[in-house]
Amino acid sequence: MLKRNNKYFDGITLVSGIFLLSVTLITQAADTREDKNVNQSASQTSPNNKTEIDLGASGYVSAYAKNAKALLGFDESGRQSAEMAFDVVDKHEERIGVLNDYLLTQNGEIKYAIVLVRDLPIQDDTMVKKMVAIPIDKIMLDEKSELSMAELQIVVGLTKEKVNQLPEFDITGSNGAQSEIKYDFSARELMGMKVIGESDALLGILDDLIISNNDLVSYAVIKASGVLGISDKLVAAPFKALQINSKDEKVRLNVTVQALEDAPGFQIRKPY
Repeated sequence: MLKRNNKYFDGITLVSGIFLLSVTLITQAADTREDKNVNQSASQTSPNNKTEIDLGASGYVSAYAKNAKALLGFDESGRQSAEMAFDVVDKHEERIGVLNDYLLTQNGEIKYAIVLVRDLPIQDDTMVKKMVAIPIDKIMLDEKSELSMAELQIVVGLTKEKVNQLPEFDITGSNGAQSEIKYDFSARELMGMKVIGESDALLGILDDLIISNNDLVSYAVIKASGVLGISDKLVAAPFKALQINSKDEKVRLNVTVQALEDAPGFQIRKPY
């Protein structure tokens, strides 16, 4: 009888031990999951519960990304010159005109390229100029490695005759031409806008746009004013982080002046 009872108690002890071990393992697993969730949350937000903005363009690695100022013919003083803008040729490499602007959406997607068509013949042999909007999927940059920057050109997948037949584009919309074109901003409209930060402090001026190979504006380049208002430092911020108010001609970026001052400086890479 005593031997039978010992076996009984041994069984209870074994079951109890297994139960306690299971509870311990489950508790440790739950704690690990909780710690992991806390760490993920901390990595996604700042101490002020704001999403961190990656200043300095650490993700800008494409050697073939392009900057709008060079493509559109802006000089260092911010003035646009048709002589400096990229030439536009048709698919037979016949010259059409020059690149004048880009039309893009709020998220930075480029929808159209605006081309200044030069020397358009009309019926009485008068030569005229006009702006036309060409869908961006008909546009490509000739990036042959043997070409210098001065020889690079924009190639349109249309003939010169087809381009000439496009209606004139008026960015003011006053003539109603190409009214079906939908966009939020033009590149020329954005460049030169004031950039406002936290507490409505002036961060600087929107100086340039970085365009990736998928025809998306990936970064805005800001010429920082600096803490003392005397800095000319360039800092790149993700375009999607900007809040653009075209009516007031202002751009908002939710960072402090000091954060912009502390961010890595940005330098345009030119692959050609």
